[in-house]
Amino acid sequence: MGIIDKNPFRIIGVRPIDSEKDILKQLTKIKRFIEVGKDVSFDMDLPHLGELIRNSESISEAKRKIEKSDDKLFHSLFWFNIYNHIDETGFESLKNKNENKTLEIWRKVVKDGNVSPKNYSTLSNLKSLLLILSFQNNFNKDYLNEAMNLSGLFFSNSEFKNYYKKIIPGESVFDSNQIQKKFIDSIHLKLKSDKLKISTKEFLNTIVSFPDSIKEEYKNKISNSPINKIETEISNVSQLRDENPSQSLKYAESLLSLADELDSLAKITDPSDVKYQLIADKYAKEILECTISFFNDKTDTGIIIREEAEIISELLEVSEDIACGEQLRKRIKENKEVILESTENSPPGSKITKRIEKSYLFIKTKIYSAATSLNTGNTTSIMCTILLEDCRDKLLEIGEKLGSEDEFYIDISSQFVQVQIALQIDYLNRHMKYSKLTKSQIQLFESLGTFAMDSSTRTRYITNKNILKGNYNQTSGGCYIATMAYGDYDHPSVMELRGFRDNYLKKSYLGRGFIEIYYKYSPRLVMLLKNKKTINLLIRNMLNRIVLIIKYSK
Repeated sequence: MGIIDKNPFRIIGVRPIDSEKDILKQLTKIKRFIEVGKDVSFDMDLPHLGELIRNSESISEAKRKIEKSDDKLFHSLFWFNIYNHIDETGFESLKNKNENKTLEIWRKVVKDGNVSPKNYSTLSNLKSLLLILSFQNNFNKDYLNEAMNLSGLFFSNSEFKNYYKKIIPGESVFDSNQIQKKFIDSIHLKLKSDKLKISTKEFLNTIVSFPDSIKEEYKNKISNSPINKIETEISNVSQLRDENPSQSLKYAESLLSLADELDSLAKITDPSDVKYQLIADKYAKEILECTISFFNDKTDTGIIIREEAEIISELLEVSEDIACGEQLRKRIKENKEVILESTENSPPGSKITKRIEKSYLFIKTKIYSAATSLNTGNTTSIMCTILLEDCRDKLLEIGEKLGSEDEFYIDISSQFVQVQIALQIDYLNRHMKYSKLTKSQIQLFESLGTFAMDSSTRTRYITNKNILKGNYNQTSGGCYIATMAYGDYDHPSVMELRGFRDNYLKKSYLGRGFIEIYYKYSPRLVMLLKNKKTINLLIRNMLNRIVLIIKYSK
């Protein structure tokens, strides 16, 4: 520590309180010894407390360091003054390399912080020794805390003014706050330069005995460092994001490296502090903007693969955790729901190679376009046919390259089938208000069975196919509601009801009227009730009773 082992008073071998005349006399003596090539030693050397280099250069440097009054006072704060017998007794033990004994002697005198003109020099010596020992060999936090606490008492005591006059005779005007801040700066600089393991918050706790104004100023000074770093990086990322949105995910990840800075700020201030909350919200907002920018760009121009979706999810979690403002948290949550829902079925990056990327994008675009048409109610039979023909070869291409059992292939194929089912049912529901089902419409629906599907999509397809097959005309068709209730066009009960329709109802005027009304309204009723398990169960129970009546009446 330069302010200790290279302390100018130590190198010259004098006390800070010694006069200018004594200091010049000592310098002359040292120079003469150096000129004849001999070593010289003094009581103030204390070589066991650190390396001592005494040559022409170090002597000249030491003299320069104490030429100005403020510099002389500053360096005096890190060395010893022997005023009384207590100082002398402790110093003798120190010369004999017994630091613990010295600490014991001097601590007794300033016990509980009781300081008076008689023991003020002992207080000064004790804080200097503790500072030296703090940085000697293994860093000692306890010594540093004690030294800084005593330093605060040293500066705040009324005797400090007299101490100043003794070090710099003839001068009485001085800025105590400025001296204290320079003292704290030097300790903090030493901690940083030596990369010693002490947090910023721990260091701020060492200056608790200093005036509140100094503590607050130093707190702001230290907190400005992480704030400036974070704001600078946010500004850089924001500009890069605007210029190249496709790389926004990488920019957002680079912001995560500032998490330590934000954590450091939280320890310096407090998470409830306005300064912390403002920068935390800026940080969280920029991470959010990066994910939105990437999502929008990829949605328009390419595919968000599963690995990217996972990174987006993690970034949004981080953003939500960091954000402090309610409005920002709400915005993050809303965007998080939309983005994560949209990327829920993102394919793995290993699957999306250039050999299938175009086919995949083509199908996804067609599915999106078809879903839009579905919402507007503009579905036509031709549209369904064209969509099927357009996508069939593309799906087969993906299946051939990835394998028919590949999960990704089955997933994208299932998505296509689900949209096709929705489109065709929507069209048929509207079409059957005016005419009957045709065989070609049934065949179009049945053609979906050649596509790969997951189990839930396959079940949905079979259920709807059975309903349509059983009811595509009044002559050979089945019962919409009965087929829905039993889930099978060839279920024995459905066959019994079809026989009752053909053998009895069709032979009477009222029966034929009932059949006409039934086929007119039942398809829409089926679509409304198809997922209502409780209602379907009630209908099935009712039909079971009707079937029993039909059987017994034969």
